[in-house]
Amino acid sequence: MVKMMGENGTQDHLKNAIFSITIGSNDIITYFLPNLPFVGNYDVTPSTLQDIMVSNMTFHIKVHFI
Repeated sequence: MVKMMGENGTQDHLKNAIFSITIGSNDIITYFLPNLPFVGNYDVTPSTLQDIMVSNMTFHIKVHFI
């Protein structure tokens, strides 16, 4: 990126960029489509699934960024 845009151009571009951390997307598929082969079967409430996903995301952020 620096080779193409230069250092200042890269910095300006990244200042305006939106970053997404996606963790647990396959957990959502498993929850809503539990009968798919090789996907599994979770028997949890939506609230519990949210708690699990937030816990996993928090763990990964702490391990990789803090």
